[in-house]
Amino acid sequence: MIDLSQDYQINELWGEISSENVIFFDASLNVAMNEIDSVLKRNFLKYFAEVFPSGILIRQIFNDKVRLGKLILDKPPKVVILPSNDMKALKEWDIVFAVKPLCKLKPSLIYIKKNEWKTLGIPDPNFSPLGKIGLDYGKEYELRKYILYNKDIPSAIKRREIDIGVMWAHEGKEYGFEVSELNKSITLEIGLIKGFGKFSERAFEIILSEGKEILKSHHLEVFT
Repeated sequence: MIDLSQDYQINELWGEISSENVIFFDASLNVAMNEIDSVLKRNFLKYFAEVFPSGILIRQIFNDKVRLGKLILDKPPKVVILPSNDMKALKEWDIVFAVKPLCKLKPSLIYIKKNEWKTLGIPDPNFSPLGKIGLDYGKEYELRKYILYNKDIPSAIKRREIDIGVMWAHEGKEYGFEVSELNKSITLEIGLIKGFGKFSERAFEIILSEGKEILKSHHLEVFT
């Protein structure tokens, strides 16, 4: 079981917990969740969503459980939004019925001003591809690395606790930081899990249509 009680909060969960229409969103889409929630509700879709780093979601898909305070999360998803490398594993295990590319994620450095950087904040590399990218960058430039909850990186920079952080480019722009994109990109894909129902199929379709417009408004490059 993965215990997230110390680092994560109940606002990583959306919708109605009784719903069997379970959607897993990669944490990179956190900035767009208010609008995605609104569009799903506007289409009269009852759903329950988890918004965590992909490493946590993929372990849940393969039957691990998550503890968040006193709450145990153990419902299997019907729709998943994950990096293409993780989606590849689901294809190999013949778990997904359909997969479509959704948008591109661009790993970046975020900061207030260019300076002699000494400290770097990164998400947990056990759960996030950003963390692994941050480890490599910190090693290459001999920076002292601090593993932080993703949402804490911007505030740590503002408080001068770290000099720079590794986040997705669209997140850095949302938070109003200077952004230097690293020479990498990751494709985020949406998948429909076998055994889905009509409401899950409808959610899949809505995210691919109206959801893409929402992502574009949050500085993400979507696939047409």
